Amino acid sequence: MDAPGLEQIRVALNHSLQGFMIFDDGKPIGMARLLGDYAMAYLIKDVAVLSEYQHRGAGTLLML
Repeated sequence: MDAPGLEQIRVALNHSLQGFMIFDDGKPIGMARLLGDYAMAYLIKDVAVLSEYQHRGAGTLLML
C-alpha cells in the first residue's frame, strides 16, 4: 500500500475532530487522530509511530 499524498493527508486532518502528535526533542515521531459525530460515537484512527520509536511506549502514550 502506497503512502497517502500531502493533499490527502491535509483533507483527512481537516475532517478530524482532533489530531494528536508526540515529539522527541522537537521532532514529530508519532500521531493519531480522532473522528466522531460530536455526540455519541468516536473513533481513534490512523495511529502511526516512526519505526525507530516503536515498541518504546510512544504509541501507548498517544492512546492515554
